[in-house]
Amino acid sequence: MRQLIRFIHNMDARAWRTAFVMFLLAGGAGFIFLVAVGVLGFEGKALVQQWLGFAAQSHFALLIAVAAFAALAFLGVPQVALIAAAVVAFGPVLGFAYSWVGTMVSASIGFGVGRLVGGRLLARYSGD
Repeated sequence: MRQLIRFIHNMDARAWRTAFVMFLLAGGAGFIFLVAVGVLGFEGKALVQQWLGFAAQSHFALLIAVAAFAALAFLGVPQVALIAAAVVAFGPVLGFAYSWVGTMVSASIGFGVGRLVGGRLLARYSGD
């Protein structure tokens, strides 16, 4: 405990700024999660089947699932919740397959966005 207190007392302005930004980012992620849970509701299987039930019968089920994964991933919805929703809506086999494809596509989109704009922002705001 003494080492932690000593570390905190010896932090310079740049370290405090970094800690503050990390605190804001973590708080923002938590806030987004709370808002997403409020928007999506938490009524379980009935809500998921109501939202995605039409998609299970559609020829565009994979596209709908991938679009939902990509959009909701940027809102901060946890992947576990998205995978569970896909399994409930599409069944265990198709739900697994659609959630895997959706996770890969949303991760690729996130990587692409980070690759395009993340490096410049990081260099601009991180200092040396």
